[in-house]
Amino acid sequence: LPEREAARIGMAVTEALAAAHARGVLHRDVKPGNVLLGSGGRVVLTDFGIAYIVGEESLTQAGEFVGSLAYTAPERMSGKRPGPASDMWSLGVLLYEMVEATSPFRRASMEATVGAVLTGKMPPLRRADALAPLIKALLVTDPAARPTARTVIEALRATAGSAKPVSKSAAPRSRQRTRWAAALLSTAVVAVITLPLLERFDDDSPSSPFASAHPTPTNSRSSSQTGAKGYEHVSQSGFELEVPAGWRHHDKNASAQYRYTKGEYELIVVPGRDAVANYAKNLMIYQREYEPELQPYRDSTWATSTGLTAIEVSGYRGVGGQFTWEVEGEERIVLNRALDIDGRIHLLVAIGPEAARDTVNRFYDHAAKTYKPTK
Repeated sequence: LPEREAARIGMAVTEALAAAHARGVLHRDVKPGNVLLGSGGRVVLTDFGIAYIVGEESLTQAGEFVGSLAYTAPERMSGKRPGPASDMWSLGVLLYEMVEATSPFRRASMEATVGAVLTGKMPPLRRADALAPLIKALLVTDPAARPTARTVIEALRATAGSAKPVSKSAAPRSRQRTRWAAALLSTAVVAVITLPLLERFDDDSPSSPFASAHPTPTNSRSSSQTGAKGYEHVSQSGFELEVPAGWRHHDKNASAQYRYTKGEYELIVVPGRDAVANYAKNLMIYQREYEPELQPYRDSTWATSTGLTAIEVSGYRGVGGQFTWEVEGEERIVLNRALDIDGRIHLLVAIGPEAARDTVNRFYDHAAKTYKPTK
């Protein structure tokens, strides 16, 4: 993003953090997926699902980490009690990524990411000019040396100047930048805050994966009730949810997957194939190292993830993540969540072109909202 636009967005996020800090609340998960860009230039910091109230006992167990590694301050990594400066670190990562179009600390493995955060080693700033001093100040490893929210707001205001929100018609169309201009919706559904869908699918254009079409019947669809506009309700052994109308329904395959597809878009449901106990009851380990649906990510010569996030949906604990990998020269965006439901792992996976990230987010969000385990 242009520095002025990044500063405008960053200033709104910082003001939200300052308001939370004034009430003794730390966000602890400031990242692109938790920043919503609305009409008229509105910026919303969302998903306080793992927020920490100063002076309260943590809801997480000893030795358990909650958050997104590439955006987590080094003091939290080392087990120290977080403070407002920890959110300022995450803000610095956010500003870096908005301007540089890449994450400063994300590496190919969890261990490498942790090491980069703890040492504060990051690639040099190449596009940042006016924001460079502020970003560097926010990303120092000593929390006491970081600027306060008020100082950050003043610095960002000076850079933002008379910046106007980037409109859809004026937004850059490069792959890296359109990731930010699209609706930056969190893929994790956290029980503490439930976000309504921002819009329903009404696109009937021929190129749209939601264009009106007659569903392709197969034996896999045991129910075809009417869903929300543009969707149909399906029910299988172990789950029910709504998928875009007109998508092809595939029979359960040898990998215990139920697949719903149209063109380059795919939704995969795996209701309870794997037992949580077989993976040390740790869904982060399962998703990062063992989940078969993510094997192309592990095999890809170019792949990245935005970090794994602990989530809770309707009382079920789980893990959610975003992944991008390259297949035959084309980048694929993958949204993936794993829930522990009665000791079995329920997977919901959405796949599509990286260039159509916003579309993948839309049908994934609706599927996640309507997914229910059944007996």
